[in-house]
Amino acid sequence: MTLGTLLALTACTPKQKIEYPAAERTDVCDTLWGVVVADPYRWLENDTSNATAEWVRAENELTNRYLAKIPFREDLRKRLAEVTQYATEDIP
Repeated sequence: MTLGTLLALTACTPKQKIEYPAAERTDVCDTLWGVVVADPYRWLENDTSNATAEWVRAENELTNRYLAKIPFREDLRKRLAEVTQYATEDIP
């Protein structure tokens, strides 16, 4: 089975409703050249905050639960390893 076939099969599976972790929205705005630009998720730019770490943890948990349900995931991982592991040369 080719990678394209595997991806097509994934796209054809029944859609399930995914409940994403809530991301807080703030009222942060900047005025750039006279235009007000909203940036409600700016808090996520602080990658060392506890709030960002918790949100990322919840997103990763959701993603991993979803990916774990792919029946051919291990076959896909093995095939990707086969096609990406080849001899290379580098600058000495």
